[in-house]
Amino acid sequence: MKLYYQDEDWNYQIVVYPMILFVVIFFIWATFTDIDEVVKGEGKVIPSGQTKILQHFEGGIISKILVQEGDRVKKGDILYRIKNKYFMADKKSQNLEIMALKIKAKRLESLIEDKELSFPSELTFDMDNIIKNEVDIYNEEMANKKRLIGIAQNQLKQKKLKLEELKTKFFNIQVELELAKENMEIQDALLKKNIISRKNYLVELAKKQTLVTEIQELKSKIPIAQEEINESEKKYKNVNSEILSKNLKQLSEVNLQIKQIEEKYKASEDRELRKFVISPVNGIVNKLYFNTVGGIIKPGDNIAEITPIEDSLIIEAKIRASDRAQIWPNQKVSIEITAYDFSRYGLLEGKIISISPDSTEDKLGNLNYFIKVKANKLGFDNKTPILPGMAANINILTGKKSILRYLIKPLKDIAKNSLTEH
Repeated sequence: MKLYYQDEDWNYQIVVYPMILFVVIFFIWATFTDIDEVVKGEGKVIPSGQTKILQHFEGGIISKILVQEGDRVKKGDILYRIKNKYFMADKKSQNLEIMALKIKAKRLESLIEDKELSFPSELTFDMDNIIKNEVDIYNEEMANKKRLIGIAQNQLKQKKLKLEELKTKFFNIQVELELAKENMEIQDALLKKNIISRKNYLVELAKKQTLVTEIQELKSKIPIAQEEINESEKKYKNVNSEILSKNLKQLSEVNLQIKQIEEKYKASEDRELRKFVISPVNGIVNKLYFNTVGGIIKPGDNIAEITPIEDSLIIEAKIRASDRAQIWPNQKVSIEITAYDFSRYGLLEGKIISISPDSTEDKLGNLNYFIKVKANKLGFDNKTPILPGMAANINILTGKKSILRYLIKPLKDIAKNSLTEH
């Protein structure tokens, strides 16, 4: 019997001691080994911006539809081609009007600078009639200018000749008057000696007086003739200045018209660009309001809806209200997109960017907070797009705790609840 009990005690020690050692080692490992403490949530991918509703300002007829609902588009991609017969008509008419005005401006510039008329090649294409008309006007204006200048020059020349004639006549009469004065001195002496009759004396005196009268008349006519010359010179100068002023005024008006029509032309170009309905953002074609080529779009009609997919991937998820104290903005988050196999594609990393200010009660009466998480990248690769509406699971890293604490927490909760009086 003694040997039996010794053998039994020996077997008991072989079992108990390793178990005690295992428990000690386990407690040491559980005490010093940490695991991640996470808050879990469920949600979905949402657009990073508001849905864009595209409209058309002028309207028109759909000539081509280049996308379908669900297509992914880039900013600037063409969705529709719109045909509007007024676009090209307005633009062509305005372009012709601008060219015609520029030809007119070139004619006025040539008249102002008094140089030969010529047109640059860009103004001559398909503008033969307008150019011919402007050339005719130019020739007529130049001829009229020469005619008016010629008339003014002739008038000035005649006035100068008239003044010269008056001055010459004045000089000649002065010479005659001097001779007449000498003659009268002789006549006075002869009359005193009764050599000539008084009648003959009076005849000579009358000649002298006539010369004096003519001198007086010429003295009054010469300043008048000089004034007429001044007026003619002024008129001659005014011919050029009036023509120049008229042409400058017309050129200013033409340039203003060109500027105004160019603004309209620019607006027409903008309208022509609107024959293409383009996507303003990178995104998904959520809805097409028109699906028929030949369909008529009225001004201001909604054409398409684009859900933005910009340079960020946003997930909206809900977490239990009881976990709110553990989450804060900028906390790290692991994201699982359920549409793709986790074992193959792995997880995306991100961070919390916003938390709802208040909790919301769901249909089951549970309180939840909604958070938004921004992923660090747009997807796994170019062949696996992540689209709005895809479901996602998130794990929010809130801290670390030892395995021992993790294991004894349920026991502590049971002990706490058992000591509470209900």
